[in-house]
Amino acid sequence: MKNKQRILFLLLFQVLSISCATVVKFELERPPLVDLRGKSKITVIPLEWTDQGSYNYLAGDVTRALASGVRRASFFHYVNPSVLRNMNSANYWQHVDVYITGRIVNVTREDTTERREETSGDEKVTKTYITRTVTVIVSYQYISAIDGEVLGVFDKTEIEQVTIDYTKKAGNFWGNLLTEVINSIVPSRRELSRKAVQGLSVNMYRELNPWTTKEVRRIQKSTTKDKRFNEAQKLVRRKRYLSALEIYKQLYEETGSIVAGFNSALLLQANGQFTDALELLNNLNERITTDGLLASLFITDEIKEVTNIIEELKILEDYRYQ
Repeated sequence: MKNKQRILFLLLFQVLSISCATVVKFELERPPLVDLRGKSKITVIPLEWTDQGSYNYLAGDVTRALASGVRRASFFHYVNPSVLRNMNSANYWQHVDVYITGRIVNVTREDTTERREETSGDEKVTKTYITRTVTVIVSYQYISAIDGEVLGVFDKTEIEQVTIDYTKKAGNFWGNLLTEVINSIVPSRRELSRKAVQGLSVNMYRELNPWTTKEVRRIQKSTTKDKRFNEAQKLVRRKRYLSALEIYKQLYEETGSIVAGFNSALLLQANGQFTDALELLNNLNERITTDGLLASLFITDEIKEVTNIIEELKILEDYRYQ
């Protein structure tokens, strides 16, 4: 028990430490999750063309949702799949660059009942509610038509839920509610599953379009008594990043402080200067290694992060000029 309490205390301490930390925040544009550079024609192979077992009723809805998601993308031309109907998939490249195939993995339904004490005027009444939750799992993949390479695989879970006031119908059946009575007033699994899969088109956005993240970087504290560190931190809290950057850069040039250099790299990122930030981080890492110290994890982790960002920015440029 004492160990559990100690772990909970440490976790709480970490959360509080992070919430009280000085952070740098900035937005960053990311490339699509599926690399479709150099590809312009895309389609969705209708799920109706293959046997979906007991979920055949849902195949058309999933196809329409996936096709709607593709049509919303700004970089591609959607090709009507009918031209591929009687064609071997090895020849799809004659009409499209990429095609999407999918299957319905599972559809489940769960019914739960609940009694609630509610106030109606001056009286308290007991009401009975039933909630039906339908969960649909769909798996689909992007395939390059020219060589059959799988460019991306996604497993999506879509949920639709409805809650109905069941009080009048419930009567004396509480604890032994009749299935046929429930089904007479609550939308069916089929109806709710068809609504659920409509969310697929919205959730495809990041796969096909550039998207934006809100980045957060934690400013490191210095153990020195130089008051300029506190001044810079105050400026960061007020989001005056350029002014804070000037102070940290000056501190780094004058004292060689690793903390000042690292914080400068964070603020360079907030200013969109990722190449400069990476160069500075590499210099810091090299200095630590040269001095015979272990490279600090927060520096090496940041090097990986910035390297990845620079690569992603190159991908974004390719999309803009294709």
